[in-house]
Amino acid sequence: MKKRLFIAISVLFLFSCKKEEVTPNNAPSTVSNFSIEYGSDDTYNWSDATDADGDAVTYDLYLLISTNAKPTLVASDLTSSQYIASVSYVGTLRAMIVVAKDGKGGKTSSVEYPTIIL
Repeated sequence: MKKRLFIAISVLFLFSCKKEEVTPNNAPSTVSNFSIEYGSDDTYNWSDATDADGDAVTYDLYLLISTNAKPTLVASDLTSSQYIASVSYVGTLRAMIVVAKDGKGGKTSSVEYPTIIL
């Protein structure tokens, strides 16, 4: 009798446990509408990325300053779509790369090749 009761409770317990569903994470949208305002301090702007899951989006900004170099991370975890640098790269900037991140592993990279002003 005790054995049957134990089996019945065990079966009931197993069927009452729910398996937690895992919802896949969507990466943020790409950014666009890049602009650079050159001056004593360069200002980099882009459009806000959106996240289909409603996650907060942060940005990493990379600049490619030399043709044969790797992009340099100049700012990370930005919460707005603007960055003001304390240096000007007028005439030398080759590419601007913005990585939109949602904090849950979703990332999207966008690249802009600005006109080189000499």
